[in-house]
Amino acid sequence: MNVAQGAISADLLQRIHACGSDAAALEGLVAGLVGQHAQASTSVLNLIASHNRLSPRALALLSSGVAEHIMSGHIGSRDHAGGSFIDAIDSVVVELSRGLFGADTVEYRAMSGAVANGLVLFAAAAPGDTILALPARHGGHYTYREAGYAGVRGLRVVDIPCSDPGGEIELDALRECAKRERPKAIVIGTAWMLAPYPVGALRGIADEVGALLVYDGAHILGLVAGGQFQDPLREGAHVLTGSTQKTLGGPIGGLVLAADRAFGERVIAGTSGLISNYHNNRIAALAVTLAETRQFGRDYAAQTVGNARTLAQALAAHGVPVLGRAPDFTASHVVLIDPTALPDGDSGFVRLEAAGLLATRVPLPASHPARRGLRLGSAAVTRAGMKAPEMQQIAALVARVLLAREAPSRVAAESAALAARFPGVRYCIE
Repeated sequence: MNVAQGAISADLLQRIHACGSDAAALEGLVAGLVGQHAQASTSVLNLIASHNRLSPRALALLSSGVAEHIMSGHIGSRDHAGGSFIDAIDSVVVELSRGLFGADTVEYRAMSGAVANGLVLFAAAAPGDTILALPARHGGHYTYREAGYAGVRGLRVVDIPCSDPGGEIELDALRECAKRERPKAIVIGTAWMLAPYPVGALRGIADEVGALLVYDGAHILGLVAGGQFQDPLREGAHVLTGSTQKTLGGPIGGLVLAADRAFGERVIAGTSGLISNYHNNRIAALAVTLAETRQFGRDYAAQTVGNARTLAQALAAHGVPVLGRAPDFTASHVVLIDPTALPDGDSGFVRLEAAGLLATRVPLPASHPARRGLRLGSAAVTRAGMKAPEMQQIAALVARVLLAREAPSRVAAESAALAARFPGVRYCIE
């Protein structure tokens, strides 16, 4: 038995083998598990910053007929016949993305934001080249570090100089580092951005050494589209990558948005070599998501950021150690909690889940590589229609679990009751 199989429970293995070769029985097992997941999801408060909710119209297109037909290649370049309608659907995604993000070229075939980062690195640098990237302890994502695509590509990764413990980029030190290392790319962006980056100053440094400025906006893509966070491409980044399922609220996937046409076309050419088929039903669902973002995105993004700030302020008022600069604590959808002063430390993550409050463990600078921080996000609960009063309620529930150490089962009932009041999806086509 390999490592992956070792994670399967003995009970589930027994149920799988009991079905034998009976396809109907196996379908019933899988359908039952899907139903259980759906039921469980409606009885919790999803505060995972990388999660969101698909609109009903987008969700329906994931099971549409375009899921049956592979159409590799890209717009205007297909080896399979019958791709004219796929070209048209893809074109909607490209044009809407250009308008929302100010991009010249759009690569939409990445299956995730992580893959989008990989496509950029493969186009930007060759084996043996150097890139400057945020240190892991300050949120540098593994995809552009040694353990991810940068390592697979054979790139040399040098840390961007950052202050401790805050993690602010030290621009003067970065300039000297860039002049010394002559990187092909400078990569910024984390999974817990609380505040914007000095993109204009970073672009100036990149230009001095002929480097590409890459902004990993996986988490804040929907906030950018809604005009509630910084606008990376218009502020000077050469490339913006991002996930389509986080604050953007679409199907799981990734985008590469380039301000420079020549580099964007290099990404597109490389993608055709690295990705064949890319789930045309996902692109159709993404088109609807982008259309909804264009119509409802500003209201949604404003409420998402407002909810995060309300949640952070309410948590701090209860005595929960919230990271970030008071009084707002965050300019995004992310709220960070430092559990070192909490009774349960980072094990509060497990207690929160048992209480129906889903969070994420993330590394903090002071404890890296230990996973000790708690990250909350407001995107999914905002898409459900929750506002400031509900954020106050959620903060009180979190404090009861983390500070008062109340029995999670008691809190879970209240979490489920609050979730039940918001069963739908807002900021989308009715």
